[in-house]
Amino acid sequence: MIDATGRFAPLVTPFTDDQSTISEVRLSRMMRKLAANGVEGFVIASNAGEFACITVLERKHLLELGMRENVNGLPVLVNVSTLSSNVALDLAQHAKRHGARGILAIPPYYGNYSQQEIAIHFRFIANHSGLPLLRFVLDNMYGMIDEDLLKDHAGIRYAAPIETEDLIWSNPNLDEFKFGDLLCSPMENLRLFGEVEPDQKPAFVQAFRTYGTTRVMKALGILLDFELGPPRCPVQPMPHEVAADLSKRFSKVEV
Repeated sequence: MIDATGRFAPLVTPFTDDQSTISEVRLSRMMRKLAANGVEGFVIASNAGEFACITVLERKHLLELGMRENVNGLPVLVNVSTLSSNVALDLAQHAKRHGARGILAIPPYYGNYSQQEIAIHFRFIANHSGLPLLRFVLDNMYGMIDEDLLKDHAGIRYAAPIETEDLIWSNPNLDEFKFGDLLCSPMENLRLFGEVEPDQKPAFVQAFRTYGTTRVMKALGILLDFELGPPRCPVQPMPHEVAADLSKRFSKVEV
């Protein structure tokens, strides 16, 4: 399966101030700072990356920029979730051509699909992409897929919830999951701004749970002079007073 271990950060997508394009400068600065502060891999275009707010062409461009700016050669996973199996496959094949280690996917998030159809969706992507696929569930729509439908496919595995004190979501999420010795968590993104002492972690966990990774990180970026750009419409910034309180909870800030 995925040839990668360690702690991964789900990258936010940094836009220019007018939200019109992805900012290569901000992306480079973010990735290099995270790598310098100990992050061991990246997830691109997850929930944190606002994948639902960017076009297919932008998703490809984001990956290309990310691989170019990944000067440390850290492993990269890419979310290819879409409503269409063919579009998801297109994104997955693009990810393979540009050096991604693996792909992530949730079931199509609009429509009424049977368990068999969801399994076919995952198989189609995995069979033709050439990359290992970590699959996620949407409990509010489909529940847990019948394992018998996918257990014989070596290239598809279930992403498990993490089991640490930093747990934010109770189910595997595109921003937070584990697979073997690989663990992805929004808490890793906080390395951009400094160190969080154990007694301060609950405040950040609650903020991520309430507002999501994108809002938290971009609001902190504004306050701590580490520009990540605004969230893209329809996503709106988190309340300033909440972000201001969080910004005081770092024991060390290096910008």
